[in-house]
Amino acid sequence: NLPGHLSGMKFPHNAEQLKSFGAEWYTEAFHNFGTLPKGNSVKRIVSVEQLPHSGFDAAGGAGHKAFVTLEYARPDPELHTELFAKFPWDYFESDTGKTYRMQISSSGGDLDAPELLTYV
Repeated sequence: NLPGHLSGMKFPHNAEQLKSFGAEWYTEAFHNFGTLPKGNSVKRIVSVEQLPHSGFDAAGGAGHKAFVTLEYARPDPELHTELFAKFPWDYFESDTGKTYRMQISSSGGDLDAPELLTYV
C-alpha cells in the first residue's frame, strides 16, 4: 500500500483491507479530507460486502467494488453510514487483473486518475 498523493496516507486496495485498516483509519481519513467533524470518530466497521466482479451479477468491469457500513461515535444525520468503495484492478491479482490494469493505465494515459481526483 502506497501513500496517497494528496493525503500521504496509505489506502486500502481491497475489501479485506477495508476491514483490517480499522475504525481509526477511517476516522483519520475522514478528518484529513474534512468530511467528519474533529469532535467525532468512526466507532466501528459494521460490515464490508465485496460485490461480485464476474458473472451475471458483476458490478461493472473497471475494478472491484464494495459496500461499507460504519457506525460513528456520535450519530449525525449529516453523516452517511452506508458507503461505496471502488478499487482499480490489482496488477498482480490475476491474468484478468493484469490485462485490465494495463488497459486502463496505458490506453491514452492513466484513465483512473481523473475519476480518483474527483473523489479525493
